[in-house]
Amino acid sequence: MADNSVIGNIRTVTGSEFGSNFQEVTPESHPELSSSVDKIVDGMNEAFPDNPIEKPVVLVSDNKTNHAWRLNDRDISDKQVLVLSEGIVKDGITPNVEHTVAHELGHSHHNARDINVPEPHIDKDASAIQKLASNVRHEVRGSAGHSQQREYDADYRAAKTIGVDKVIEGLEKSDADLASPLRKLEAAVAGTHPKTSERIEAMETLRDKGDHAHEEFVQKKTHLKYDHQSLRHNE
Repeated sequence: MADNSVIGNIRTVTGSEFGSNFQEVTPESHPELSSSVDKIVDGMNEAFPDNPIEKPVVLVSDNKTNHAWRLNDRDISDKQVLVLSEGIVKDGITPNVEHTVAHELGHSHHNARDINVPEPHIDKDASAIQKLASNVRHEVRGSAGHSQQREYDADYRAAKTIGVDKVIEGLEKSDADLASPLRKLEAAVAGTHPKTSERIEAMETLRDKGDHAHEEFVQKKTHLKYDHQSLRHNE
């Protein structure tokens, strides 16, 4: 359960970039969404038992865009916080919602394997986008190719959890929302995320040709060795 300090901390760290009001997702407040997140967490842990993850604190913001934000910031909470916009959940549990949740939780597996490194220095007067961009660069711990691999890998983990067709449908929906704060974040961390069209192509490769072909696709795009099991990053 989230306490009031978590929501207060979100407002302090992100300002109003991602919403002014937040409501925690519980079985009582959002029964379908809460159940869906539970199923995705359980399904991902079953698919990838070597790196189990805990259910994050899930909040719905009053932001009208079609997006979500995984906040892995110790200034906000000791647990990961997943914020889903009102815009993304307004139509119920769609493939877009399932893909978004599964993709963000796929990144949690990366965190579970990461080594401890010093926290990044962030100017206290930085905007919310700048702060998130700094955290993204901090999590990359390497080149843009490493970051791109993590995006491909999070999609892969989502596909193994909810099905590749739902991931493709979710990517197509998210790519259509040009007004999303995601665009600002992409600009702030230019080069660290693959194009959505390439992520869709990677999923089509996984669906049509299998795991090995997907690994080869990611290696070709990022110019780095890639392994589904260990997510090795070798120059």
